[in-house]
Amino acid sequence: MHTSVRVFCFFILIFCLPWISPKALAVALEEQEYEQLIQELTQLLVHKKTRGFTYFSVQASQDGYTLKMQPASLGYVRIKPEALGIKNGDEVNVIQASHQFFDKHTKPIAQALFTHSASDVLMLNTTQRYASERADLTHIEYSLFTAVAQVIKAQNALGKVIQIHGYDEEKRATKEAQQADIILSNGTAFAYPYMQKIQTCFRDVGQLLVRIYGRDVFELGGVQNQVGKVLRARNKLHFLHIEVSQRLRLQWNDNNMPEALIQCVLQTS
Repeated sequence: MHTSVRVFCFFILIFCLPWISPKALAVALEEQEYEQLIQELTQLLVHKKTRGFTYFSVQASQDGYTLKMQPASLGYVRIKPEALGIKNGDEVNVIQASHQFFDKHTKPIAQALFTHSASDVLMLNTTQRYASERADLTHIEYSLFTAVAQVIKAQNALGKVIQIHGYDEEKRATKEAQQADIILSNGTAFAYPYMQKIQTCFRDVGQLLVRIYGRDVFELGGVQNQVGKVLRARNKLHFLHIEVSQRLRLQWNDNNMPEALIQCVLQTS
C-alpha cells in the first residue's frame, strides 16, 4: 500500500472511529447501572472493601489506590490510603479534571493539587469530551464523577469537590472574562465566603486577577455542571469550579503551579 494511503487510513482510524462508534466511548451510565456503581463506591470509600466489584478493580500500592474502571472510558481515579473509611465529619477534597484533553494543561494542575496533603482523590476523564454525545462529564447526570461526589456527600463529609477547567481568554465575550486569570464559581450566582478568600489569596500571593462568577463576571459559571448539581444543596461538601485562562495554564505548564497557590485553593473553608 502506498505510504500516503497508509497515513490517510491511520488518521481515519484515529479521528473518525470515535464518531462512528460513540457507544464504545460512552461515559454515561443508565440509572440502574449508576445505582450499582454508587453501592460499589460506598463499599470502597466508606467500608474499605477492595475486591469483588463490577465496574472497577482496585490496584493498591504504597502511595494509594488506583481504580481500573470497566470500561476504561468511565474515567480515572486515584485515592490516597488515608481517604478510605470516610465517616461523618471527615474533611475530603476531591480534585477533578473533566476535560484533560480538550482543556490543555488542566491535568498537571489537578495533579499538583492532588500532591497536597489536604487532597484525597484525583479524577480525570479518559475520553475526549466531544467523542460522543455521552462523553462530556460535566453534562452527564449518571457518571463516575457524579457518583463519587454522591457517595462522599452521603457521608456528611466536609471539604470540596474541586473541578479544574480551562478557557481561551480571546474567545470570551466580555472584557471581565478576557482580562481574568481565573474565574471561580460554585455553579450558582451566589459567592460563598471561601471563594472570596481564595480570590484574595491569589491576588496577594500570586498577583493574579481572579473573578467570581455572578458578581465580577457572568461567563463560565458551570451552572449546568452535573457534579455541581449533586452538591448544590450542601452546606458542608462544596463544589468549586475553577476556570484557568490559557496564558496562566501555559505559564504553569512551563514552571509548575506554585505551592503557595495550591494552598490558596485548599485552604479551610
